[in-house]
Amino acid sequence: DKAYQLLEKAKELHAGYLHSKLPAPKSYDEIFMDEKFSSEERNVMFEKLYTNTLFYLAQVFGVRGDNKQAAAHCHITLQRQLEAEDFDPLDWSLNCATLSQYYVTMNNYQSARHTLACASSVISNVQESSENSTYSDESYDNEKIVKTRADIERCWIKFCVNLLKDSVSDLEASDLSEKVSKITEMKNNFEDEEDKEDDENVVSDKDGEASSSLLNFIFKGAFLFNSWNRTSVSLVSSGWSPFSSVFSLSS
Repeated sequence: DKAYQLLEKAKELHAGYLHSKLPAPKSYDEIFMDEKFSSEERNVMFEKLYTNTLFYLAQVFGVRGDNKQAAAHCHITLQRQLEAEDFDPLDWSLNCATLSQYYVTMNNYQSARHTLACASSVISNVQESSENSTYSDESYDNEKIVKTRADIERCWIKFCVNLLKDSVSDLEASDLSEKVSKITEMKNNFEDEEDKEDDENVVSDKDGEASSSLLNFIFKGAFLFNSWNRTSVSLVSSGWSPFSSVFSLSS
């Protein structure tokens, strides 16, 4: 709670400076290390400090169990880092992909896809630059790049699996039930007509048996399809997938 209060106070101070249009305050180095910076440099350091404040707030919200605010602050932090071009591309892309998993749990697939696309774009640029020897730092060696890309791909897979699961659930709740209702209505109408025909002695016994066999065939097929569909949904809902033994993201 103490950390939360201090970080919120820091947010208020930043907002106050922006509202007053005052120049950015002196940095820690200027006060204690007797260094001099220009107004532009001070502003860059001030905004970077605010970005760090948002990052720490995201962690605090996570500990407090407020996942919505934690995700929102993570999103703003990633956006500010990208705009300032002040970030480690491997960490940034992985954090962005991990954020997508929260959106998936909230059924916000548009935001999840957006964050995953951003992560894939950044890691692809790093890989291309590494192949062209743009990065000489060992932190961008091929092994770390490949591992980060694999983690992002796992997030894509979990996104697709959950999207398919929710799609099947929606179809089962709407389209399939509607189709079954229509078939049931057709069956009832057919039985009513069959009763009338029996009363009037129009339909022969042979034709009646054929019609009954056709109905049984239709309803057995509908029953089997419905059972298969529900079994598939149950498997996915229980966490089963063909990738479950290979891929799992700890977050």
